[in-house]
Amino acid sequence: MVLLWFTIMLATTVLSTEAPHYLRGAGALPPTAVFYAMGAGIIADGVARALSSRQSAAGPVVEPVIATVLLLVLLVSGLWTAVDYFSNWARLPGLGRAFDLDLQLAADDTARTIGVAPSSSAALMDAGLFLTPQMAFALGNVTASTAQTAASPGVTDLRLLHDGSIGPGGLALVWRNGAQPASTWLEPLSNSDVLAAAPVETLKSPLSQPEWPQLEAARLAPGTELNARQVQYATDVTFANGVRLLGYSVQPDTLQNPGESEALRLTLFWEAPATDSQVSDDAQGDFDAFVHLNAGGAVVQTDNGPINGLGLVSQLAAGHPVVEDVHVLVPPSDFQSGKAYFEVGLYHYSPGADSQSNDRIPLVDGSDRIDLGAVWLGAPPAPVDLAGMQPLEVQFDERFELMAASATTDPANPQALTVDLAWRGLDRSVADYSFFVHVLDEEGQTVAQHDAPPGGLQDPTHLWFP
Repeated sequence: MVLLWFTIMLATTVLSTEAPHYLRGAGALPPTAVFYAMGAGIIADGVARALSSRQSAAGPVVEPVIATVLLLVLLVSGLWTAVDYFSNWARLPGLGRAFDLDLQLAADDTARTIGVAPSSSAALMDAGLFLTPQMAFALGNVTASTAQTAASPGVTDLRLLHDGSIGPGGLALVWRNGAQPASTWLEPLSNSDVLAAAPVETLKSPLSQPEWPQLEAARLAPGTELNARQVQYATDVTFANGVRLLGYSVQPDTLQNPGESEALRLTLFWEAPATDSQVSDDAQGDFDAFVHLNAGGAVVQTDNGPINGLGLVSQLAAGHPVVEDVHVLVPPSDFQSGKAYFEVGLYHYSPGADSQSNDRIPLVDGSDRIDLGAVWLGAPPAPVDLAGMQPLEVQFDERFELMAASATTDPANPQALTVDLAWRGLDRSVADYSFFVHVLDEEGQTVAQHDAPPGGLQDPTHLWFP
């Protein structure tokens, strides 16, 4: 019977997809008390035989006395355990959080909201509620889409789930597209839209305690504008475990007072590999993402951890082909003015693992990180004096502007021509560019040329900022 019990309780943890079945492991523990009872019975039989062999005058009552004592021990122990289990432990403030009650509430409510086809309701929530095993289990296979509510026929009711606040990242919109759930990422709602949402109900456990997690459900006001999440800067970076960095967004471009309640927000967009065959053997297993803020040539702030709590390639791919990952970093207040940028990568997670060590998962090009998202910290740089230069104001791909240029010769070396170019970054770039200067003769033939990065090798264009 014990083996049958363990088979029933634990089989789902082996045969199912990623889901909250690990909690069944806790439910499999109580029957192990049978082993204690069996051991107590063996001890009782041994004691009874030892006492009976002495032919004591009290021999006829030995076994009933021992049985009574053992029964009392079991009753007292069982009552004590029951009080702890159903009374003391059940009232612990952290119990609801330990069992991920808020995630289960969100998953159950979303499954009920979108219902079965056809459904006129859709659910909105932040990544912390959407990117969970509970949600994947409740909804099944969710199709990723770029459609918005207005493009989803029949959706008239937008239900917003939150725990009292909306996170800094975008929102996940979930609706039923025919017979299958669909989802897309939306830009964050404005504070006025959140405040205008009409409260509907508070979601909590029927046995909820005061400090247990609970969710608020609200209905968005008619006409609330929903915009599909945009990747501000697209990248094409693939790691050895098949995970791709599709792009990023960063706000703000400058921080006037680092460390004084001002923070940088970096949003990364990750994509899981389509098949397991894309993952090399040495790159499988648990992994974390690291984000380092490099300022002045040194790492001054870090934010390491699983991609939105998902630490396995299989978890990253389970119903969430594209995952939005938000990192908020506060630069140190003692940092001198200057440019800073982010270092991003993946590393194998294990006790004692370090994102600075050789545990990093390499990119397919052999490097172990990507540098991106340059920003300016502190007082703005002094303006550049362009006096004596010819204004040009020529833009390239709306990312770079050639503001001015000048050409001078050296009387001591009349064959040499010095060309000065004044560049300005209009937007961030994900690639490194070089400029070329050609000197043409009267017939339009190139007689001299020079190619180089506009900021030199120490200031590549992928680290320019607006």
